[in-house]
Amino acid sequence: MLIALLAIALPLIIEWLFRRRKRQIDLPTIRYLLRNREQQKVKREDRLLLLLRMLVLLLLVMALTRPRVPRQVFRRPTQRHIVVAIDGSASMQQEVGVTTAFAQARMQAAALLRDENITEGARATIVYMAREPSNYLEASEDLHMAAARIEEWRPGSGTVDMSRNLKWIEEAIETRQEERSEAIAERRSAGEPQAGDELEEVAEVYIFSDFQRTSWPSDDPDLSQALRNISDLGELHLADVGTEHDFNYMVTGLEPEEDAIVAGFPISFRVTVDVNAKPGWQPSEDDRAYVDFLVDGSRQERRSIPPITERRSDIQFTHTFPEAGDYVVQVILEGDEHQADNDRLYTVQVPESLPILILDETFDSEEADSLAADSSFLTRAISPPEHPGYKQFSVFSTNVIHPFQLIYENLDFAVREIRPDEPGEDPTYDTEGYVAVVVTGISHLRPDVVGRLQSYVDNGGKVLFFLSDRVRPAHYNRMLYRNPTEAQDGGDDEAEDPLRGQTLLPARLVRTTTTEDTVPLFAEATGGRVPSFGPGMPHPDTRLQKMCELEVHPRADVLLRAGTGPTDAGQPLLVRKRVGDYGGEVWLANMSASPTWTTLQARAEFVVLVQELLRGLVGQPNEVANLAVGETFQQLVYASAQPLLVYLPDGRTSVRVSPPPTPRDEEPPIPWEMRFSQTYDHGVYRVEPSQHEVARTRFVVNQDTEAESDLTRYSRRDLESELDFGRTWDATWFPRGTDIASYVAGLHGVTELAPGLLWILIAALAVESYLAARFGRRRGGAQT
Repeated sequence: MLIALLAIALPLIIEWLFRRRKRQIDLPTIRYLLRNREQQKVKREDRLLLLLRMLVLLLLVMALTRPRVPRQVFRRPTQRHIVVAIDGSASMQQEVGVTTAFAQARMQAAALLRDENITEGARATIVYMAREPSNYLEASEDLHMAAARIEEWRPGSGTVDMSRNLKWIEEAIETRQEERSEAIAERRSAGEPQAGDELEEVAEVYIFSDFQRTSWPSDDPDLSQALRNISDLGELHLADVGTEHDFNYMVTGLEPEEDAIVAGFPISFRVTVDVNAKPGWQPSEDDRAYVDFLVDGSRQERRSIPPITERRSDIQFTHTFPEAGDYVVQVILEGDEHQADNDRLYTVQVPESLPILILDETFDSEEADSLAADSSFLTRAISPPEHPGYKQFSVFSTNVIHPFQLIYENLDFAVREIRPDEPGEDPTYDTEGYVAVVVTGISHLRPDVVGRLQSYVDNGGKVLFFLSDRVRPAHYNRMLYRNPTEAQDGGDDEAEDPLRGQTLLPARLVRTTTTEDTVPLFAEATGGRVPSFGPGMPHPDTRLQKMCELEVHPRADVLLRAGTGPTDAGQPLLVRKRVGDYGGEVWLANMSASPTWTTLQARAEFVVLVQELLRGLVGQPNEVANLAVGETFQQLVYASAQPLLVYLPDGRTSVRVSPPPTPRDEEPPIPWEMRFSQTYDHGVYRVEPSQHEVARTRFVVNQDTEAESDLTRYSRRDLESELDFGRTWDATWFPRGTDIASYVAGLHGVTELAPGLLWILIAALAVESYLAARFGRRRGGAQT
């Protein structure tokens, strides 16, 4: 195409080849005619028109060739370091048009890195901004690989520590600049310079976010400082991908009304729904919400609720689990444009019953129905006898053994999954262990029995001690209670008696006393799920005949006290102490299990008391498997020291969890503690292998709705006034809908000159036409 430029020279060549070469003779008669000024003016005009027509040909040929010029010609040449950061907070899942804010950010960031106009030698750093920087790639030369990594990212479910992430970006830029300077210095010293070493590297930072106020707190001084530092190190660009919403519904709670959940008993689940709305927002009938209640993905009930105008609304769903198993209950709400906080999960282990182990040295297996044993009344209160035609009353079941048989029992409670041998069959579930152990006043505590109880509590078990006339306070204190001062001072006898370190009892037994007056058993309830009987209950004839004076441990809680009235509290009747890191508890009831210290066992109130005591003792066993984003899931692995795999909610990604390191000459501990802290995503997590190794094969993680459901955002004006945008730090602000890739291509791509050349060509033709017309009229006038 450029050969056509030769056509411009044709007029000159023709003029030179065909000009008349004659000898010029100046005759006196025509000398004045040859010096005519009008004729000289015409010649000048002809030359001007000739030059304009040659310019038109030049512009036409240049436009057809579509010339392009690198834009770095018009600015200082630099080496590019592109830093792409995407906000991974849960609020980025808000709907924006037909997609979400996170999807828009991901698409624009990938298109930015794949732009063909990126100059050679550019590097890319990408980072997913969450509670801490993750999924990052530093100073990579393969920009297409970085774009592919970004396209694999998924929106998160938690909050973002923006200051921490911006600090990471700042350090990544500084590290890259230092490494490049050191590499250039080494190449120069070795005499092997490379192309581009003389260019300065400039970092271009692109942050994609919805600029939610929770994620960008204006009262965080580190945030403004980090933005200032980044703008000083390079070029900072802020891309807004969020939008405004009038209201946002959110499910803030899902939990059972009853902690003791077993198969066959109806359980009510309470669902809490809140709303965040703009001031003055009035809902319409179209703002009606729909709530689905699901169990293991199967919808059980769908309910329509009117527009929520108040801050909180509670909804109840009732469900009966048909058989033992591990279930995931789910609630999904529809009705707004931010679905991330409309989904809540709760996982529950459902056994056939909650087994209670009772240690009774007076129990005779051959006379199990006899009332002579200390545990007789207690056993009937825990699990009343069933009668044909009547529905089961209690969720608890009992097993009574002699204390010496404890070493043969499997204490650790779990609903274990039994996988079938044949593929395609559904797994079955079996209950092992006990939810609690009740000790009914043993006269002699063997060290091995105390050791088993201590290990059981350390692993999260619950133990309830009753007293009796056989209990010797000195023996119990030596075996089960360690004085806090002795725990600090130690002593020589501690090495001889390892049981001195045991602190099972929540109080020290002083001595047993006999009461003469009728004393109300439950004058004051101060904590726990323990009934506080009203006036006249228990029955006025109920006597507390004996008590034990207690010195409560400093870290123990008194749940019930005995006294003559609600304001006249006396000796503690129920003391609780928490043990270990797995929710283990030890309760001490200052009464006997048999009717030797009180007549309460002969009345109906005793059944109510025991049932409520056990419910309070068992507590919330499913709490350990229902977490919020960022919390740590921990449990003990009993069967082996092999690593476990935790599958994330996407079902494909797994994280390896290994036992804690041990010296080479030592065997890994069994059980060992499994700790998993990478709970960044909302959903169900699965642990494998799951047969007999762990008590929990699944756990769920829910979004932090308190922080991520308020979609109030910053505008550019808000950033200027609250985060000092434009005063202490500079950045380019891209409103939603801006084509970031085209902007970046405009900064560092090439400039196509054809459009400009065509406009100049049009202007040259217009000037040539105007001059030709004007010169023609003038010539005509001169001739006449």
